Amino acid sequence: MKLLQVLIIEDSTIVQKMLSDALSAESDIEILGVASDPIEARDIILKKKPDVITLDIEMPRMDGITFLKRLMNYDQIPVLMISSYTKSNSMQTIQAMEAGAFDFVTKPSDSTGWNRDLWNEIITKVRAAGSSRIPRHYPVYSHSESLHVESVPHSRLIAIGASTGGIRVIGKILSRINFPTKGILVMVHLPQHYSASFAQRLNDSLPLEVREACDMDKIEPGLVLIAPGGGKNMRVVRSGSGCMVRLDSGSGLPRWKTSIDVLFNSVAENVGKESVGVILTGMGSDGAAGLAAMKKSGAYTIAQDEESCVVFGMPKSAIKLGAVDIVAPPERMAYIIRECSS
Repeated sequence: MKLLQVLIIEDSTIVQKMLSDALSAESDIEILGVASDPIEARDIILKKKPDVITLDIEMPRMDGITFLKRLMNYDQIPVLMISSYTKSNSMQTIQAMEAGAFDFVTKPSDSTGWNRDLWNEIITKVRAAGSSRIPRHYPVYSHSESLHVESVPHSRLIAIGASTGGIRVIGKILSRINFPTKGILVMVHLPQHYSASFAQRLNDSLPLEVREACDMDKIEPGLVLIAPGGGKNMRVVRSGSGCMVRLDSGSGLPRWKTSIDVLFNSVAENVGKESVGVILTGMGSDGAAGLAAMKKSGAYTIAQDEESCVVFGMPKSAIKLGAVDIVAPPERMAYIIRECSS
């Protein structure tokens, strides 16, 4: 069996050792090298070509984002970002996902946070990165798209669910929504605080209004609501002649996850045929059962195609369940949504 070869790029010698010890303890993982900065890492990459790289954002001599962008132009080696949380770092982490990083893990603020759950998360994501695909030359936003609103007879509520790799494609889809909708709801598996940075990043880059959802926010045309991360679930409920969102604690779920199934099931129950469900790249099967409920209620359902997915798990599960009307790449999804609303 070929071992998964991992390069660790981290300036803290303590974290270097912890990552090296934990990953090398796994029978299928080998530490190919440890570098204290991207310049040192460059020589290892050129000579040995790792299968997966773990990378910090705050690095000496060259920051992690600059290095990542240069790496993606050179070779599509899957990169797992591992960085401490700060407001600035959270925005840079979102930018790293857009630039092609596979996924990220947040370093705990003190030593007690390096627990078994965190190590399981890191090991799981390193393994998943090793079997992933990172699409080449995949722009995040299409800046040529302008908001000249095209008329459609029957606007719909759009509900989008994603996990690993989803940040990179959601902006691509939203940048092409130049027609009326009843509102757009987005749920991505993110830790607490990162969803606010993601919403801000989209709001700054798109002609649509994008913000992190608050409990009892009204769903409105032209508004994109991003579900908060860190275990909160977003549901759609009826409110007078329209709808609003409610936020619940995601009890019993892993600490960073929310449930796309909860969102999709609530859309099926309260919006039905006046909605579109979209399931994007991600590990696992979250969203598949909810998308099936949406399809049964009369909603139109779309899954991302395997070729453009970083991880095909969630769309594949929905397709196997018979929950999908059409499979498509992200760049075609806005057109499909507009056509099914006509």
